[in-house]
Amino acid sequence: QRSAFTDLRPVEADEGQLAQVVQNIVLNANEAMSGHGTVYVSLVNVDSPDKEISSLADAGQQFVRIDIKDTGIGIPEQDLARIFDPYFSTKEKGSGLGLATSYSIVKNHGGTIEVTSSIDTGSTFSIYLPAIAEAIPTEDALFEKAAGIQKFRILLMDDEEMVRNVAKGMLEALGYEVDTAADGAEAVQLFKNARESGTPYALVILDLTVKGGMGGEEAIKELRAIDSQVAAVVSSGYADSPVVADYRTYGFTASLNKPYQLEALKNCIEKVTRNVCTEL
Repeated sequence: QRSAFTDLRPVEADEGQLAQVVQNIVLNANEAMSGHGTVYVSLVNVDSPDKEISSLADAGQQFVRIDIKDTGIGIPEQDLARIFDPYFSTKEKGSGLGLATSYSIVKNHGGTIEVTSSIDTGSTFSIYLPAIAEAIPTEDALFEKAAGIQKFRILLMDDEEMVRNVAKGMLEALGYEVDTAADGAEAVQLFKNARESGTPYALVILDLTVKGGMGGEEAIKELRAIDSQVAAVVSSGYADSPVVADYRTYGFTASLNKPYQLEALKNCIEKVTRNVCTEL
């Protein structure tokens, strides 16, 4: 879809890194809402943010602000000053590196991230990125470029709706056509349907672990029974999993760590489609 933000100033940023920042914050918002709530994303031009944000010292510098607001449980006031610290986390199994990485990326782009929060109301992460004066390609030029990308159909399976939606958006931004499944059984059925309709998937990405359903390890066996040459990537947030470490033995073509990063997705897909994919 064409962007509605036609009046936004251009910024110079690494697309993959900025996508990672947004993904990390959105996933964090989803956890704060326990999967039930609303995430609002807005973008706006900001003049003289040094009046608002002391860490942006260049007077007169123009910025673009990305606001990511959730309706979650909020962040306790005593934790607000520490949420960007490496390894600080209020989650039992969290590393805390997601927000720390996001903050570092934005700082390296000459910007900053500010947070406001209210208990039981939600939090707002405001990302400030410095604007540039250079002209950017028109929308028509961008769409012409996108139209020239070779289309691959990809099937993505993940049991978390938010992860599916974020990953689907990232893949579509790379120019791929994407269908999603919530578990292995659904993925197998979609795979069968696509082959029977004459529009098979070029690549399948399977989440290793699915709560209460068929995961990637079982699904790949069924997919290979249908097509022994299927190109399949196993994805997991557990890098120490034996399936991820020895993916070829389990029937996969490659492995991919979560949370998904745009550059890692792009590189893996390109390597798989050239049949030279190596472990990431």
